[in-house]
Amino acid sequence: MACTRYLLTFLAALLLATGARANGGIRVVVQEMPGLVEPGKALPYNRLLNDLLEEAPGVAGVDILPGYRGPRLWLRHEYQCIFGGISAPGHQRPRDTAISETDWSTLHISTPFNLLKVHAFARDGAEPARTLDALKGKKIAVDQVLFFDLQFHTDALGTSDFVKVDTAREALVLLENGRVDHVFAYDNDVALMQAEAGAAFAYDPAFTLLELEESMMCWSGGEVAALVSHVNDRLSEMRRTGTLDALLPSLAAEPQ
Repeated sequence: MACTRYLLTFLAALLLATGARANGGIRVVVQEMPGLVEPGKALPYNRLLNDLLEEAPGVAGVDILPGYRGPRLWLRHEYQCIFGGISAPGHQRPRDTAISETDWSTLHISTPFNLLKVHAFARDGAEPARTLDALKGKKIAVDQVLFFDLQFHTDALGTSDFVKVDTAREALVLLENGRVDHVFAYDNDVALMQAEAGAAFAYDPAFTLLELEESMMCWSGGEVAALVSHVNDRLSEMRRTGTLDALLPSLAAEPQ
């Protein structure tokens, strides 16, 4: 689930040069993610975004939109910034992204606020998979969005038998009930379920299927350089005080 861990490969970028700013200010879009960021709620990413944008220069408004609508509008330059823009580690352009190398080089990207990781989870007490070969022929549940991400960003989809569901929570329930052998999931999805329901799963933290950074990501123009600098300063202070770690869902400290 992540703030837009799946945003950059959904469709070809229709790069329009207008509409990113309203009333002379920067418009920020956010992809709604249940349990992480939703309109009008005090969820982890809502609180993080509020902290980052407090006294931020040039921001005219923030919209949290469902599904792929936010990323789609950002790719069309109808918003100048997206909270939760994804990149490969080190601000690298993701594999198979719709954004050209030239356009990627002009983006203003903040320090990452989170590093998303996809693991292969097994039932509590079971032996976790440690290689892709160990997953061949296994029945694996995966939510639709992550399946799309893995298809575009990795070669992890091999010859396994996949059960596609709407959400990571549905996939994890199938695993708990013994209806699948493994689940592919983002770490923060599993962390949310652990926190809410006390669920436990086995996984090998060294076996990572995909890593993506989440950042504030903006097209050039106006006050975006000042905004990204402000976000970086806020993130630095939140890391220093431990506020950032306290806000972000994290997996249990001792995975099996």
